[in-house]
Amino acid sequence: AGTPGGKRKQGRSRCERCGRVLPPGSDTCPACVNKGKVLIRLLGYLRPYWKLSVLSLFGSVGLTALALTPPYLMRLLIDDVLTPRKNVHLLFVITGVLAAVHLVRLSVGAGRDWLNAWLGQRVYFDLRTQIYRHVQRLSMGFYDRKQVGGVLSRITSDAGTLHYFLVGSAQNLLIHSLTVVGIAVMLFAMNWRLALIVLMPTPLLVVGTFWFGRRVRVIYRRYWRLISSINSLLVSTISGARVVKSFGQETREVGRFEGRSDEFRNTSLAASRLSVVYYPSMSLITVVSSILIWIIGGRQVLEGTLSLGMLTAFTSYMWQFYAPISVLCEINNVLQQTATAAERVFEVLDTEPDVAESPDAVEIERIEGLVEFRDVCFSYDEAEA
Repeated sequence: AGTPGGKRKQGRSRCERCGRVLPPGSDTCPACVNKGKVLIRLLGYLRPYWKLSVLSLFGSVGLTALALTPPYLMRLLIDDVLTPRKNVHLLFVITGVLAAVHLVRLSVGAGRDWLNAWLGQRVYFDLRTQIYRHVQRLSMGFYDRKQVGGVLSRITSDAGTLHYFLVGSAQNLLIHSLTVVGIAVMLFAMNWRLALIVLMPTPLLVVGTFWFGRRVRVIYRRYWRLISSINSLLVSTISGARVVKSFGQETREVGRFEGRSDEFRNTSLAASRLSVVYYPSMSLITVVSSILIWIIGGRQVLEGTLSLGMLTAFTSYMWQFYAPISVLCEINNVLQQTATAAERVFEVLDTEPDVAESPDAVEIERIEGLVEFRDVCFSYDEAEA
């Protein structure tokens, strides 16, 4: 593979490095995957389009900067125009700049989204085509060792995960980091006491997100394994429908499908239960913080130590600050999912055919109808025997 992760012990389904049980149908241990090397290899798929990738990145950075502008303009509008009821000319200037900012944001955002969509589909096409082309070269022994549904999931689901990371998650991680740093600087520059109140819930958000991520990660690994298992069952039963009907096994196959679907449903519900607890709890924490900001900040406005425009801008920045925190806390989860999917894909791409074509092989133009076997033997896989 692109990086040495733990491999399967012969005849056993445990990692030879850490001893953990390997996922069904895979020789890759998620815990032993070298995420750094895998992700570096994965980024190589953007190399043919590096100029467009850099352009998309600059567009995202520009959108981040533009998103920080409206609250500041609102502060100027309230404090310098609306509250003192003067400087009418600034009303048209500030609202004109505000309209221009939103127009530029919409234009840049639309262009960036189209560019990302084009890049994503190109990378997705290259990746799927490379996997499929390589799978066609592999010997039959590969298909004896792998379930067809598992191979299909690597071409579709795993490749889709990598595509999403390359054109979405990787860029978003950088943008959210810049957003958090930029807004934190703005908050402390405006009012350091209120900024400390905004930062108070951050440890709770981080701890809660790690708690949620660690538990939901286990559930989603089971979720993807079940999808692969259901796909394998569908491929085997639908393609072998004649055999199923010939032996009257329809009821048995329906029972197998219902069993796996029932397990899939329970796994999905387990993830939903965690989400129902996590997301409202995180929202409650941020709401409490915002109420404290309005109480303390509102009192300062009444005392004349803080302007109304400053408080309005501060609360706007506060909500923009909390949104990326949860995303940044999911970095490890995103990297783990991406690295595991990449290792599963690279595991296939790095598999060599059991029987390699000879470089001086003679191409047969026409077969006369006589086939002779010499030195041909047959045996079972010792690891499976």
